[in-house]
Amino acid sequence: MVRNMLLIALVQAFLLQVNAQTFLWASQPVHPGETVLVWGSGLAGLDHVNVSPIVGAGGIDSVTVSAFDVSNTSFKAIIPATLDYSMYKLCAGSTCMTVNAPDVFWTRGDVNLTYSTLDGYIRIFGRGLAPLPSCTTTLQLLPVLEENRGAIVLQPVQSNLTQNSVIFSLKGSTVAAGQYKLAVVSCGETFPITSESDSDTNVGIINIVNPSAIVWPNANIIHKVNDTTSLFVALNTTRSQGGGTILMARGRYEMGLLNIDLPPYTTLAGVSTAHVSLYWNTEGINNPPSYLIGGNGTFAVENLTIYVTSKYKDIIKDGVMQVGGSWIHSQGVRVKNVRIRADCFYRLQERNAPPRRGLVANFTYEDVGDAINFQGSGYEVINCDIYASGFGINLQYADVGIVHGNSIWYGETAYMIDSSSYIIFEQNNMMGINLFSRGNAGGATYGGSHASFIAFLNNSLQFVFGGDQELMTLDGGYSPFVGRLEQVDGVNITLPVDPVFPQWCSSKTHCQYVHTEWTGSAVYVIQGQGQGQLRVVASGGMKQNRSWTLAKEFGGAGGGVPLGADSYVSIFERREKCLYIGNHFADGGPMQLYGGMFHAVVADNVGVRINGFIVEGLNHEATPNHPHYIPCYFVETMNNRIEEGNNYGGSGNFHLSGYYNASATFHGPMAVAVVYRGNYVNNGAWAIEGAVADVLIEGNTMEDSDSGLQILNNVSERIFLRNNNGL
Repeated sequence: MVRNMLLIALVQAFLLQVNAQTFLWASQPVHPGETVLVWGSGLAGLDHVNVSPIVGAGGIDSVTVSAFDVSNTSFKAIIPATLDYSMYKLCAGSTCMTVNAPDVFWTRGDVNLTYSTLDGYIRIFGRGLAPLPSCTTTLQLLPVLEENRGAIVLQPVQSNLTQNSVIFSLKGSTVAAGQYKLAVVSCGETFPITSESDSDTNVGIINIVNPSAIVWPNANIIHKVNDTTSLFVALNTTRSQGGGTILMARGRYEMGLLNIDLPPYTTLAGVSTAHVSLYWNTEGINNPPSYLIGGNGTFAVENLTIYVTSKYKDIIKDGVMQVGGSWIHSQGVRVKNVRIRADCFYRLQERNAPPRRGLVANFTYEDVGDAINFQGSGYEVINCDIYASGFGINLQYADVGIVHGNSIWYGETAYMIDSSSYIIFEQNNMMGINLFSRGNAGGATYGGSHASFIAFLNNSLQFVFGGDQELMTLDGGYSPFVGRLEQVDGVNITLPVDPVFPQWCSSKTHCQYVHTEWTGSAVYVIQGQGQGQLRVVASGGMKQNRSWTLAKEFGGAGGGVPLGADSYVSIFERREKCLYIGNHFADGGPMQLYGGMFHAVVADNVGVRINGFIVEGLNHEATPNHPHYIPCYFVETMNNRIEEGNNYGGSGNFHLSGYYNASATFHGPMAVAVVYRGNYVNNGAWAIEGAVADVLIEGNTMEDSDSGLQILNNVSERIFLRNNNGL
């Protein structure tokens, strides 16, 4: 009897945990009189919430508002117009969440993710980072080893303060060298920086060092050169000395077919970009060098101009070496103030014409390489001027990088961010100069397991009509496993069948990495208990291996909601917490989240004569026996504009879609918790298609539309429209 009662108590406790009401995510910013969309678990039956302003609000402590469009995982509520704009605490009983609060996606220092210098900065990315009225936003640094020393507070740099990105300068502060825990303080509330999806112990930690600690060995030893011969002598010297700076005098350096292999910790610099030029002429050469300037270690190229005529492979390339069974990548490569002119069709003559100066091309722009190709980490490409027949900047397996302030005039593709995370790609001006100029990727996973934490900010891109025409796309998503897990034991999961590893290996992807090992990908819950959560795969994601380990468990010590018997998962590449903000797109295809994105902000972008802004949940490249469900969750599309909504017979549009093959075990949806607020479209369209759910469309304007809002192939749920004009 006692045993039975104990068993009943354990079952009741488990059910209480399973059915516990939980808030996991809320849309923001949300102003008074606007609607908030909240996602969680155990929400069925909820009919009201209490809204309590954190500050201001004219003395109002709490207001009760109705919850509507309620499901087990979501509800909507309208913030009363009588409240001031503030952080709001939403509560249903003892379940609470703060809206308009800082939600940090990721941080980095001026050196890399975890290091800053005393005269550098700390930068944070996310949502809700700008201060609210009557509030301030500051960054709190708490010493790790001497917590009793008290926290140090940094003020934001006002010129770099937005809702989604803030810089805190260390220069002139009272911060001493050391290791610190980070927290954002807003409206008197403290928000520690943590991560729920992975177990990286460095999240929310910064190491601050003296600038001298990051100076390369022998950087102050300068080797002056004035011709090609002295250049190669200096290269041998820096190799033997363990680094140094090679300073090129004013001149024109004929390189023939020689490439420059930079030793570790070597800087190759000209006296100025305008006065130092290097020339490579590969006319008639079918197999040019694999790169023109590069190295396997840490190096820099600065203040010079590169000319390349005829066929080439990569121009500036960092290194990847195989040592035993491991791949060793370059780290900390810098390319600054470099001008590249690389024309594979230089002085091209017509085919079958009488011989004259120039050449006859027996290749296309697809047969040349990249102006800059990186696979290492901790790199910078700053203020470069690139004119190239092939790719401008190609980042593959290249984490933790800054690409800032560059001009890219390209023949094939301006940029490729492939299987790379923690990327700042901002203030770059790009234009297609070839009628074949084709699509660009701002978070593809053709061969790797992740493309997350990307800040694609304030760029411009024009003329993209070749190939798939993407101005920005995600691509390459696959699912080695879709279904219910056989067993979940803390961080250990067991698949009921062997994973299936598809291969997508383009000619520009290094196939040794392609989908043979999925550590770093994520397990996404797309149906049933715990829906909308993800956890990173820490180990085990290999062929013929059913036992995988997560970085954090679902529920319990990992936070969030535990999995249940009905939890249906899809394992695919980790793509989360990306920002696409303030960009200007013109004359091309779409800016699109093409499947497989959790937590993204698409805001303040302008599209002129483009296909539009698209969010798609996909069953990508599926076979009859193996679906690849890669949905989109928690996407906020705000204050974007489509102007002159024309495009080769089509119209520019906002398009939300969810595609899947219905089955006995999975019923969709594929695009979930999507917010459209404050957007504008002229002479375009707006469409919702397929299996989508929990959509908020509020405060948008559509003018001079052919069709108005269209809802197509409708299997959608809980779409709410409010205060729109022309939809």
